[in-house]
Amino acid sequence: MKKSLLLIVFLNLMAIVGYAQYNLTITYDATQGASTLQGAQKVYFHSGASDVIGPLDNSAWNYNVGNWGADDGIGQMTDLLNNVWTITFDPIVYYSQSVNGPVSGPQIYRIGMVFRDATGANFGKDVNNSEIYMNLSSGNPEIFNSDGSQFFGVTAGISSVGIQALSNSKASIKNYPNPLSTHTIFEYNLESNQSVNLSIYDATGRIVNTLFNDMQSSGKHYYYWMGDDSKGNSLSGGIYYYSLSTGSEKVFGKININR
Repeated sequence: MKKSLLLIVFLNLMAIVGYAQYNLTITYDATQGASTLQGAQKVYFHSGASDVIGPLDNSAWNYNVGNWGADDGIGQMTDLLNNVWTITFDPIVYYSQSVNGPVSGPQIYRIGMVFRDATGANFGKDVNNSEIYMNLSSGNPEIFNSDGSQFFGVTAGISSVGIQALSNSKASIKNYPNPLSTHTIFEYNLESNQSVNLSIYDATGRIVNTLFNDMQSSGKHYYYWMGDDSKGNSLSGGIYYYSLSTGSEKVFGKININR
């Protein structure tokens, strides 16, 4: 009951806080540019981004996402066959995974990218064997080689699907404010009535709190959390992770506690 009353007080914040941008779909042809990824079993999108308009150079790699050489699923692309791979994500949500996230600006304007296999032994770059860049500041994605010429090995499109709903996802979640100092509000959406679990993990992967584990109805839901563990003690500052699990999928996110 106490949390429900506190939630009502903070719901007014939601109208002025916007963390979603849009869904960006990137499609990569591994036969183009400098590439040794032809025939790869897995391809990862390794990238950085900036929420500041500027040149298409290394300054675009402000929010880096991906662990080179790690087969950990972060940035893993979907195989469309014939050496063509794709990935879809919301830029604001995706680059808020960065160690220096969450993204603080209004939107992502620039992206730097390379592609790799599961081990990082093989990779795909531009025609100059360097980073590929995407300009998002004009409204339509534009892809360039490192010398400023157009790169034809990557295509991109945007759609206003929102929050963290990926291509086939039936559940989505976000939280704000992030970093958390006194509280955060989880906002999540369910497409059907189902059993749902929302749990918090520390950096080692240990569950520190299960916020709920019950049957819930379809639609939008909110949950107010004060950054405490399962015993009601305030968690110390640092990086934590959360997972929203349903019967068919699990959606992850990262939260920074800053006390």
